[in-house]
Parts: sequence; C-alpha cells; structure tokens
Amino acid sequence: LVVMAKGVLAGTACGFVYKLLVDKKPMVAMLCAAIVCPVVNTGVFLLGMRLFFFDVLRVWANGSDVVAYILTGIVLVNFLPELLINIVFSPAGQRIVHAVKKV
Repeated sequence: LVVMAKGVLAGTACGFVYKLLVDKKPMVAMLCAAIVCPVVNTGVFLLGMRLFFFDVLRVWANGSDVVAYILTGIVLVNFLPELLINIVFSPAGQRIVHAVKKV
C-alpha cells in the first residue's frame, strides 16, 4: 500500500506541476516536475514507513538512531541520486515530449 501510494502520488504531483507550468516554459515545467517527483516519492515513503513500519526502520537502522539512518540511509543513498538523475535527464525528457508532439 505504501509503495503504491508513493508511486501514484509522486506521478500525480509531478504531472500536475508539469501541466500547470508547461504553457509558459516547457523546460522549466519538466525540470520542476523532475524535482517534485522524488520529493513526493521519498516523503510519502518515509511517512508511510513511520506510520506503519517503524519497527522495520529500527531493524534497518541496526541499533543506530532511526533519524540518523533515515537521513543517511534513505535520503543520501536514495533520494539525492534520484533527484540528481531526474534533474540531469529532464532536458532529454522535454526534448522527447517536444519531438513526439511535432509528429
């Protein structure tokens, strides 16, 4: 349920941001959507883990502080690379969207 919710909400949020901005600046719209997606994805995941699976987080933290684990194990290892990859590849995504709309 948590994984489905984070995927649906991240996709919905980035789609909403893109549609909101695309008419003014398509490249900015793609970049903003690319940033919103991992923010919502990771945020909903962490919220879901905290609400429903806190014991799992404790096990994953292996005896260390859960908040420190979240910041290092989830945010640094998962969120930041996902965010950077989205930012780097969003211009290519915009070019693809632009090319498809021409056809």
